[in-house]
Amino acid sequence: MLRTQSIRNKKKISLTVMLPLLVTFSILFSTFILIFVSYQAEKKTLMNTTLELNYVNATKMSDTINSLFKAMKQSLKSTASYMSANTYKSASVILAELDLIRGSSNYFNSLFWADETGLIHTVSPSSIGLAGQTLSTPASKIALALQQPYLSAPYIGTTNRLIVLMTEPVFDSEGRYRGFIGGTIYLQEANVIYDIFGLNTDNETGSYFYIVGPQGDLIFHPDRSRLGEDVSGNDVVQKLARGESGMEQVVNTRGVSYLAGFSAVAENNWGVIMQTPESTVYRQLTLLVREQLLNMLVPVLLMMAAAIFIAIKLAKPFVKLSALAARLSDGDAVSKNDFTPHWNKEANQLSHIMSLAVESVERQKASLSLAAATDQLTGLYNRRMLEESMRTWLVQGMPFSLIVLDIDRFKSVNDRFGHQTGDEVLKHLARVMSDCVRLGDICCRFGGEEFVILLPQAASQTTLKIAEDIRRTMERAVSPCGEPVTVSLGIAEYPLHADNADKLFQLADTALYTAKHEGRNRIVVAAPELVR
Repeated sequence: MLRTQSIRNKKKISLTVMLPLLVTFSILFSTFILIFVSYQAEKKTLMNTTLELNYVNATKMSDTINSLFKAMKQSLKSTASYMSANTYKSASVILAELDLIRGSSNYFNSLFWADETGLIHTVSPSSIGLAGQTLSTPASKIALALQQPYLSAPYIGTTNRLIVLMTEPVFDSEGRYRGFIGGTIYLQEANVIYDIFGLNTDNETGSYFYIVGPQGDLIFHPDRSRLGEDVSGNDVVQKLARGESGMEQVVNTRGVSYLAGFSAVAENNWGVIMQTPESTVYRQLTLLVREQLLNMLVPVLLMMAAAIFIAIKLAKPFVKLSALAARLSDGDAVSKNDFTPHWNKEANQLSHIMSLAVESVERQKASLSLAAATDQLTGLYNRRMLEESMRTWLVQGMPFSLIVLDIDRFKSVNDRFGHQTGDEVLKHLARVMSDCVRLGDICCRFGGEEFVILLPQAASQTTLKIAEDIRRTMERAVSPCGEPVTVSLGIAEYPLHADNADKLFQLADTALYTAKHEGRNRIVVAAPELVR
């Protein structure tokens, strides 16, 4: 028998081995949690920092383009003024003036003067060879027809280049239209935009700028083969088309995720986007985690060696901790109160650390559970809590009443006083509901201005009284918009009116609709039906 017991003992792991293993696991697990939490915090910081930097850079570049185009417009305007006074001078004199302007400012790749018929009289540089030709592109014809300053979308010009055309009308001394001065930017060649943006691509991080026109055409992009491409399907480009600026995580038209900052250019309705591949952030995070691991390696190894040595010499104080660790590894619930003080200093410290970790996890769980079931604006329960409560009560067969209510003419409140005041009205109604219901009743915000109250074990008279209290209180109280706001209410009762949640809610909602139809600020109870 002793031999059998000895064989059994050999198959067991001794406490002096088990405890060091558990301590090692605890340290490694704690280290993993620390790294994971640090990873998440660094990720959030890097994401936000990258978005903010990209937005700041996009805004700066937007301001630069804004100033640039004001100067370009002024340059064309000055040239147009010159042409107004010198229309009849020789072509060589006008060419010299255009050459001077183009060479001194470097704003345009070419400058030309076309008369009111579209005939090009002078072009700089003259090597383009367009003098004497008549303009035929749609953008040129639009500029002629408008007889006012004009900036085109990207198009293929007469010289078979992808260009953007900026024009300024020319009028003679008697105010007659004499054509326009046109300046072109060659998008696929060296130009003033490339001079500004071309050096702002970060090859290390993959960050770069690009510019879109009002219709979503690419004006500037590091990949010149994409110039003129329609990227209007991009969410950021759509916001720029509406004149919005900001920052957000976005998936581009090619399915790549970026962190983008964007800013609209007021002067020409273009948009500037500065974006960084999301993969860049993850590469930086990988480097940070690797560095953190290297920095922690020696301390963690030393801690593990000390813990193993102490565990071997002093096994008994760790018996309880090993049992708790085993419970944790089995997924059992552990409270911070389970970690009682130990006479051994190291055991006491480890117990305290584990207690703090469990407490932190419990707080996070409680916070997440509350957030998942609560409407952020009003503090009431949300639709998820409503559905879970109804499902539970239906399974239990417990009778309950349902009040569906919403604010009368809430859209008018938003339109007259603004959405911020509208939000305050919603919170005002939430407070009135909470004050009028019984302890144990569940008030929920269903969506928008619609609210639902669940009243367990509530008789019809009780439900009506609570509904009337809410209606009367709202009618008499002065709301945040400075005047009373009324509500309409629909009531249905389980199992009197319906035997399932969907039908019950439908009947209460229909009753609410009837209250609205009959003049609002009233209560309607669903008509009883035969429960099937």
